[in-house]
Amino acid sequence: MRLKLSLDRTAGATVDVSVVTEPTTTVGDLAGALAQRDPESNSPTGRSTLILKDGPQAGSPMLADLSLLEAGIRSGASVKIAADTMGDGSSGGGVGSGVATLRIVGGPDVGREFSLPLGTAYIGRGSSCDVILSDPLVSKRHAKLHVTTVAELIDTNSSNGILVGGEQVPRVIMNSEDVAVLGDTEVMIATHGTFTPGDVSQGTSLAFNRSPRLDPSFQGEEFVSPELPEPPVPQRFPITPLVVPVIMAAVLYLVTKNTLSIAFVALSPLMMLGNYFEGNRTKDRVLRQEIATFEASVAQLEEDLAASALTEASIRRAEYPAIAEVVEAVERLQPLVWARRPEQERFLEVRLGLGTRPSRSSLLMPNRVARGEYLSQLVALRGRFANIDGVPVVADLTSTPLGIAGDDGLAAEVAAAIMMQITALHSPAEVVVASVASPPSASQW
Repeated sequence: MRLKLSLDRTAGATVDVSVVTEPTTTVGDLAGALAQRDPESNSPTGRSTLILKDGPQAGSPMLADLSLLEAGIRSGASVKIAADTMGDGSSGGGVGSGVATLRIVGGPDVGREFSLPLGTAYIGRGSSCDVILSDPLVSKRHAKLHVTTVAELIDTNSSNGILVGGEQVPRVIMNSEDVAVLGDTEVMIATHGTFTPGDVSQGTSLAFNRSPRLDPSFQGEEFVSPELPEPPVPQRFPITPLVVPVIMAAVLYLVTKNTLSIAFVALSPLMMLGNYFEGNRTKDRVLRQEIATFEASVAQLEEDLAASALTEASIRRAEYPAIAEVVEAVERLQPLVWARRPEQERFLEVRLGLGTRPSRSSLLMPNRVARGEYLSQLVALRGRFANIDGVPVVADLTSTPLGIAGDDGLAAEVAAAIMMQITALHSPAEVVVASVASPPSASQW
């Protein structure tokens, strides 16, 4: 971490200094290092802290134990070295003058109040905590309180957790009327409204609370193929039913010598021939109707599959946003920032580019065997929509190591895009980024 600060010396002169340090360095350590290395320093002896000349805490000594990130010190800040008069915050029953107040409204420490500065304060039984409680049901480091424009109370894997409204929560934005329960201790936190969100942006840390976000997701659709036309069972020509009545007519004539008997019996073969030809015509007509219905259903199915493919491609691109969208979300602090959570399916999955991937939708084929020409239409239709073009190709970093090889310039751009997704879409409280770089490439990162 590199900072450029304007140091206001005791004599009134101002000098620009460049500081290379870690974000976790405390304000007190930085103040001591500046005092030690300034040849014209007339800084007070003993423990030191810094005073910001601009911003919400201008003119007030900062809590020396705050890290630079928590304190909101960034390049361009104008600071002055001062004696640390707040110590560890034990004097006066609080953690130093600040912009919020924590009140104990129930439990062993009821009635106590703690003044909270901008940044992070820890709550627990441990002596290193900023707010020390005597409640035996409170863990040594039970929770941390991040104070910006709002007060966010965060559980630090304590034994009994945090209860708000009777429900256990991992983190909560505390309103002035909210009561949080830690063990047997009930606390209320109120911000004083002495600064604006624009003031907080002057620090290294920007005031940003991860908003609830409905993550777009396409689970896939199941389409059912239409019924296949069923060819009619061929009907045999009724030879026997035609011959038997002829024989019967001959026998009757020989017995009765009556020609009317021959005419009467001859009607039966004629009826059979009529039924045979009419049945075939009916079967042909039904088959033509089934074919027309099938073709219309296939055409409608094709339209439905095409519309579903467009929807799937759009939603799948939204599942893994483009780098331009991620950058814009960071610049505008939109809900997409830190939207990935460990319990979500796409946690630590990164977009490598766009390509052709298998569709998540499926087409249920008919079970019965029909004429090949109709079944082949469905098989071809399923093959056309088996893959979706223009959808993200992703890598799951939770299960698969990812390496990037190729042209140095192009590989660096790809790596930067992946790092942007990791750091912008995942909270630093849930994903830690570490890098190992060679001396020539270290400056790029």
